[in-house]
Amino acid sequence: MKCRDANVEAGRRFISRDRDDRAAVAWEVARIFRSRVGHLAEFGVVAPRGIHKAEELTAVIADDADERIP
Repeated sequence: MKCRDANVEAGRRFISRDRDDRAAVAWEVARIFRSRVGHLAEFGVVAPRGIHKAEELTAVIADDADERIP
């Protein structure tokens, strides 16, 4: 009985840690996105709010013809 309880507890810790890891990754992605938005704003490049707009900002960065970014 004690072994089973220990395994259940270990499983709970693992799931909790896994959720914490995913939250940490999501927070890190959001942090990188916000810093990218901030740096582009210094050059006058603005985008609608939301991380789902990251592709639009990436396209601006990748566009060599865009003269807003030196």
